[in-house]
Amino acid sequence: MKLTILYQDNELAVIDKEAGMPVLKEGPGTDKTVADFVVDEMPKALSEEYRYGIVHRLDKDTSGVLLIAKTKEMYEYLQEQFQTRKVKKEYTTLVTGIVKQDKGTIEAPLGRAPSDRRKQKAYDTNDPEAENKREAVTEYQVTQRFKEYTLLSVFPKTGRKHQLRAHLTYIN
Repeated sequence: MKLTILYQDNELAVIDKEAGMPVLKEGPGTDKTVADFVVDEMPKALSEEYRYGIVHRLDKDTSGVLLIAKTKEMYEYLQEQFQTRKVKKEYTTLVTGIVKQDKGTIEAPLGRAPSDRRKQKAYDTNDPEAENKREAVTEYQVTQRFKEYTLLSVFPKTGRKHQLRAHLTYIN
């Protein structure tokens, strides 16, 4: 797999990640990662301590734009932008089923799924099991409806692991 550099200067690189490529190593395996690409293609990349400058992540099966900081100052600046929710994120996704409302907000805390600890589950805020789960908020808007699918624009307001999958599953 190949990554495309969309923009690059002395402090920042913006890359287009293909679906199927992990951002970082996810256990044993030989998959080429975004981190491998950064180390190979950007000789002045930050060290592993700074995740090679990778400020945020996308799931392995998700394509999209990633920001790579080339300096510690840019890394810390971008992290602060994500943590204070100043970065606006938008995803386009095709889901199975028909989403009835044209737009909406999903506010359901996330925690590990009891059936599979590797996955995340959205909990109803009134569920006693929701206590101590992490806040998660996702806004969505229907772009187009098909016979058995819905195309959505999705705007995560928080950045939790597997947030979009868990929230969209939550609303069926």
